[in-house]
Amino acid sequence: MDIKEDSPRQRLTDIANTKSIMDVAQSFGMTLEKTGKTYKGEWQGHNTFSLNPTINKFRWYGKGFTRWTGVIDLVSVLKYGANTQEELNKNFRKSVVDLNQMDLKTFDASTIPKPKAFQYFFEEAPDMELAKRYLKGRGLSDATIDFFEKAGVLAQGNWRTEQKDGRFDFEPVVLFKNLDTKQHVIGGSAQGIEAHPDWEGHQHKSGHLKKVLPNSGNNSGIKITIGTPKRVIIAEAPIDLMSYYELHQTELQDVILIASDGYKPEAILRCLAEIMALSPLISEEWKDWNTESLIKKQLEQPQQLRQNFQNFLALSEPNVGEIIFAYDNDAAGYKFVNRFKEEFSDMVSKVKLDFPPLVEGQEKSDWNDELKYQKNILVRPRPQSEIEKVEAIVSRYSSQIPSTTSLPFVEMTQAQSRFIKQKIQRIDEKGKPYTLSKIYELPVLTDFSRLEADQSGRVSLDVIGVLTIEKRQATYQAAKFSVDKILKNSRFILSFNMAKESLTTPTFEEIRALRQAKNGETVNLSAEKLSPPKSKATKQAPETLDKILEKRQPAAIHEFLSAQLKDYQSSQKFKTFLSALTYMPEQTEENIRLLLAQNPNIQQVADFNTWSEIKKSRIKPKSQALKLFVPNPIPRYDKQHRIILDKRGNPEIARVDENLASVFDISQTIGAVFPETIKTTFPREKGLELFQNLSKMSEVSIHFSEKGLEKDDKLFHFEHAWFNQSGQELVIQKGLPVEQALQTLCQEIIAQRFSDDFPSPELKKLAVESIRYVTLRRFGLETTFEPTAHLDQLSLSQLKNLMKSIQKNTVQFTTDLTKQLKPVPKKVVEKMTLKEKLAAAQVKEKQLLAQQKEVEGSKKVQGAPHQAPVM
Repeated sequence: MDIKEDSPRQRLTDIANTKSIMDVAQSFGMTLEKTGKTYKGEWQGHNTFSLNPTINKFRWYGKGFTRWTGVIDLVSVLKYGANTQEELNKNFRKSVVDLNQMDLKTFDASTIPKPKAFQYFFEEAPDMELAKRYLKGRGLSDATIDFFEKAGVLAQGNWRTEQKDGRFDFEPVVLFKNLDTKQHVIGGSAQGIEAHPDWEGHQHKSGHLKKVLPNSGNNSGIKITIGTPKRVIIAEAPIDLMSYYELHQTELQDVILIASDGYKPEAILRCLAEIMALSPLISEEWKDWNTESLIKKQLEQPQQLRQNFQNFLALSEPNVGEIIFAYDNDAAGYKFVNRFKEEFSDMVSKVKLDFPPLVEGQEKSDWNDELKYQKNILVRPRPQSEIEKVEAIVSRYSSQIPSTTSLPFVEMTQAQSRFIKQKIQRIDEKGKPYTLSKIYELPVLTDFSRLEADQSGRVSLDVIGVLTIEKRQATYQAAKFSVDKILKNSRFILSFNMAKESLTTPTFEEIRALRQAKNGETVNLSAEKLSPPKSKATKQAPETLDKILEKRQPAAIHEFLSAQLKDYQSSQKFKTFLSALTYMPEQTEENIRLLLAQNPNIQQVADFNTWSEIKKSRIKPKSQALKLFVPNPIPRYDKQHRIILDKRGNPEIARVDENLASVFDISQTIGAVFPETIKTTFPREKGLELFQNLSKMSEVSIHFSEKGLEKDDKLFHFEHAWFNQSGQELVIQKGLPVEQALQTLCQEIIAQRFSDDFPSPELKKLAVESIRYVTLRRFGLETTFEPTAHLDQLSLSQLKNLMKSIQKNTVQFTTDLTKQLKPVPKKVVEKMTLKEKLAAAQVKEKQLLAQQKEVEGSKKVQGAPHQAPVM
């Protein structure tokens, strides 16, 4: 970057601006996470920083810095605590000096890669069944959905999300497309149909994916032209635009409808260029131009486009060229409009507002909400002044109501309050279930009819405080003191996503407890006061595993597996576990049982990326993904929220959580190579090779005898083999078939190496037989297996420990055996010609002579007497 020589002060400023914003942020302890082309930054509990290394600028949404600003202002924020524009100006000079003293990389604009061209690569679903169901769930009619589908701007596809552990998960999405005048896709965005709040990139409070299609630039969202356009209507999001269309479709003629996914003035300029290009008033010099080429030509010179638009307006009717903002009716919506007026002051006279109505006390409304109000899907909130009177009366007289009184759960069409309760099922250290309660205080009186659940039954809430009651212990967390807080409408809040069915109304005593904790008072908990009276309703049937997996609640899944464990006391069910372990020894016993509960014929599982990229196969259409647990280690942080490293430079782990991952069985694939069939017979040569390698793993000598020993010195005896303790030898019966000999030797070697403690020899013998059964199946041999111990007499904890031990030792033994089977690489000796052999011999002879002379010389030096130098 060229540095100007105007003045010493200007030179220092220019040098400061060249510092890399990424290095500056990290030098002040900001943690960065890549999200598309930008980075999400978190610093001292503030997680709304956005850094763009391409332009070397940042935004801080939490403090209202919504415009990109430079590295000097970043230092003012991070070092001097600037929170307003006035404070940025005040600390400008000090930040310039600091940056000139910092030894950091400089920002080189010439290294920025050119923007990639947009490519639409999504494979669209033929029927849009899931997309239509989702859009209808948002209140849109079939007619509206069909209109946008026929216009070519709607589709259903699959979105791939890369998780932190490197695996990929796929989910169905609604694809919104932006078309040019030739009906080519030039950009767009994706809306997740399912909620996955734990997945990467699903930052929206609803847990749904909301993404701009890669390389869309200013052409994200959705655009549709009706008639010969004379005006443009802009919404913030595609579903808001579709809702606006449904409410105003009879009035919409000769108009461009666009949802720009936020504030993007360049998208508006393109619409104005299209209006001019399609107008009959177009000048003669442009009439021969292709419409799309003319639009692109105008966009290359924005200032000239704006001048052309003013000339166009002078020749047009009064209503032509209107720019109508149909944004959300909230503070951000007005901020966007005012910003547009500032940046495009020449167009202010054409700016119109068409925001959805607000009632007193509401802070936000959008056109999708308005559509639901008008279709009676949601009940329009009452003015807050009216609701506050009721709330004040309830609060004033709540002390007169008996403390055991519980508010019944009010239907969502009626309930309005600032408090709501969530019940969460947990498992204690003894494996017993208990209920944890969370009492949330909301920022405003909320109409519970607006708690809209997504397809997975989850709702999103913003709260200013939460009281957690667990085993008669209460802890209160205020949003303003939390590291996870976000600034919204000038107030710190915490955002939660939870299952709607877990919500209920708190008792008056629970609300009082929250207020006591909030005021720093001691909370007196009693089980009688804080628990609602037990219902006499009939006992509900337990939830199915499918329903539990939909909620993605690990505790509930563990509870299900614990209840299901008793099924494995059956010999047949236990053998099913061993059969599945054959193909998946690396999976934990709990994961194997979880997979078997979803598919009893499970064979071999892998994630989508492994099947497609590594195993070069495809997943069959409409295959239902299976779920299993994967560990999610959480690093330890210091007070500056930096990851703590150990002596080796690795992150210290604070705890290991569990996440659910999606996998597919080999039966759900096309083109995958199935494992070889396991047979009861074994080729003799292959059997002898395996037998010899097993023999090498024995800790004692092996002998064969036609007659067995009178006594077996092991704690338990296997047929056809005896152990002699005094002679440290293993005797195997002579003349056994290959298959029987392998079974006999394999279980004897496992018994030698097996060190796990068990309460009885019979149980240990069962473990050895199980490991042998799985091991030989992995090498293609089916052997006999009948449990010697009575499984139904085992306690559930003993059974679980047995299965865990079998899984662990199977992995270890098969790994050792596989290493033993690997052939030792042989040295390859290349054949030499006679001429090459003679030349090599001469070289070797010269080397030997040189070594001999060197040895003789050294001997002379060592034995020579010391003499004075000759003068």
